[in-house]
Amino acid sequence: MPARVSAVHRGAIEVLGLDGSSRKIGLDHPGNGDDAEEWPPAVGDRIALSGVGPEESIAAILPRRTSLSRPSASRRSTEQAIAANVDVVAIVEPVQPEPAVGRIERFRALAFSCGAKAWLILTKADLVEADRADALAAEPGAKVDEAFCVSSEDPSSIAAVRDAWMPGETLVFIGRSGAGKTALTNALS
Repeated sequence: MPARVSAVHRGAIEVLGLDGSSRKIGLDHPGNGDDAEEWPPAVGDRIALSGVGPEESIAAILPRRTSLSRPSASRRSTEQAIAANVDVVAIVEPVQPEPAVGRIERFRALAFSCGAKAWLILTKADLVEADRADALAAEPGAKVDEAFCVSSEDPSSIAAVRDAWMPGETLVFIGRSGAGKTALTNALS
């Protein structure tokens, strides 16, 4: 049965089936194809499942179209996939304190290196004057494919992101803790 990885946790993944079902599968299940080159699965991976219920396992990870990766945490010369089959990498950064231009540039390079578009989404725009938010987005925004200033207080700002997101595109949010990725995800869904 085909499925797509929607979340990765320590020791388990969450998958979405074609029928819209959602469930967790343990990464240490004895039937998993953990000898695959792409192991372990990353968010966005398309996978093949076998078995039913508690016997369900990951039979295979299908070939990745794109792979967003970072150096391995083990400091070996391998990379760790953090997302796969991504079309847009949305760099989420709050307007206060000042957006970290270095972080934005690193994430932009990461997006471009995997063949994805890079968007900058400055969150919490209601905390500064509108012209200040636009100015904060201008410099780093000139180096990405799209730039947005959003606020949970302004639904039209969220709608601008939704309107730019094309049907069938896979969007992944990256950014530091507290940047507003979860609030943005909830607002978009």
